[in-house]
Amino acid sequence: MPFRDDIDNTNLALILVLVVVLAAIVGGRAAGALAAVTSTLAFDFFLTRPFLSARIDSADDVETALILLAVGLLVGEVASRGRRARREHEAAAQAILRVHRVADQIAHDAPIDAVLASVKSELVDLLGLWECWLELRPFSWVLPRMDRGGDGGG
Repeated sequence: MPFRDDIDNTNLALILVLVVVLAAIVGGRAAGALAAVTSTLAFDFFLTRPFLSARIDSADDVETALILLAVGLLVGEVASRGRRARREHEAAAQAILRVHRVADQIAHDAPIDAVLASVKSELVDLLGLWECWLELRPFSWVLPRMDRGGDGGG
């Protein structure tokens, strides 16, 4: 293993942490976890005495291997949550944009049919509906009602 005798194990472990962090950022939780486990095993196998075995003789190297594993798993989780937060933020921004498009039509005195068509289109896209429509009174069916006290008012 090149550099094994020239660089301290902790510094080599930090290089492995960098690899794990990059894998987690690019590939998410699963890639981060896989990189963490692989890096921990590689650290154990190639960088700790006895070399080329699954044993670790030094307590410091055991701690370093466990920290490497923990950091990798943690970074994978953080990267995954960051991706999820970004997706949720983008979805919220799209929902607000939908409201703005309809409000802009209303503000510019668009015909009611155009506004209703726009609302229908936005609802179908937003909610993944097959179809939606506006039904004015008298309704085709009896709608359930609830009064303020929580009782069915008919």
